Amino acid sequence: EEIVAGDELLGKNIPVSAIIYNMPESHLVPALFFNEEMNKDLLAIVHGDLRKDVVLWERILNLDMYNIYLIPGDIHRFLDRKFSPAQYKHFYSLWMVLWQEQEHATETIEVIFYPNELLVMLCRNNSIELVQTYAYETAEDVSYHVLNIYNRYNLSPLATPLKVSGMIATDSFMYEELLKYFMLVEIVSPPKKLELLPELDSFPAHFFAPILKLTTCVL
Repeated sequence: EEIVAGDELLGKNIPVSAIIYNMPESHLVPALFFNEEMNKDLLAIVHGDLRKDVVLWERILNLDMYNIYLIPGDIHRFLDRKFSPAQYKHFYSLWMVLWQEQEHATETIEVIFYPNELLVMLCRNNSIELVQTYAYETAEDVSYHVLNIYNRYNLSPLATPLKVSGMIATDSFMYEELLKYFMLVEIVSPPKKLELLPELDSFPAHFFAPILKLTTCVL
């Protein structure tokens, strides 16, 4: 409420909104096994049922699967009141839709940095094999998580590209740590077809590339 009240843009009368939730409590379920009545129980098995969360889900176009996820109830109700009518999507779902629209190599790992969170998607053999969020505190934590993924899926740090975006500076110790282990580190840029506000020029373009790319899926 404080963030919305103190933001001039969010205080305007916006006729239609798209709200993208980025919560790690998410499960991908093949359409063959999707059962709406079992959604809450499925999420409770892994994440517990002590919180008063709202269960949302959506079918991911062309991938024949559903994304089932939890949202804190008070946050969802507030946003629903403030920005109605709105469409709700999960970050993972749009990320996978965006992947379908792009040309991609045989094997690619995409990594998005947020403060103390790392979002990872592994694409291989024209399919998505992993979408997950990892918590981290140090640069060594990030190296461990990403190297572990390469090892589990029998990927080569010398040959499989690592695409990086989000809140990571290219002159930081974190970025230098990645260069120690991965030969093909690529910085992801925002889509060229979007016209950005001048205020964003003072930040590295890849900081906001993930969310700007997803806007092309909902606009």
